[in-house]
Amino acid sequence: MSTVAAQMLILQGIPEPADLCRTEVDGQTVITVGARVIACYDTGDLGMRNFTVLTLTGALRFSGVGEVMGLTAQHRHRDRQRSCVAASRAQP
Repeated sequence: MSTVAAQMLILQGIPEPADLCRTEVDGQTVITVGARVIACYDTGDLGMRNFTVLTLTGALRFSGVGEVMGLTAQHRHRDRQRSCVAASRAQP
């Protein structure tokens, strides 16, 4: 099975990215797409926030993630650069 086919199976039934929403409740940040919870983490956990942003923009190819997450374009660009550097260092 190709990667694209696998992604299509995984994403089957997920609403359009326009339904992406961030809600903070009792110190927890909940990211939803339509009625589905995509991520839930402590609001102060920047590592999980960044991981969620990278997952939504990378694997799921959602646009507008930075705006929903309250991040500036400069912040998103810097995070992308750092993740690329870290990934290149991890390869043998």
